Amino acid sequence: MLIVLNGYPGVGKLKVAAALDGHLLDNHCIYNVAFALTQFKSPAFYDAVRSVQKIADFSTCTRP
Repeated sequence: MLIVLNGYPGVGKLKVAAALDGHLLDNHCIYNVAFALTQFKSPAFYDAVRSVQKIADFSTCTRP
């Protein structure tokens, strides 16, 4: 199961995610890969973000 938490900074998304006792993937992890490999806001940056997000979503959904 994949659960996406969205909200304003400081509202408790991380606390809720920790209480769910699952695998936590922070969006910063996704973006850090794109930042390391491409120039920010370039087409390659957005392609990298989408690619890493797709891999992360698939991996999360196929875990026991």
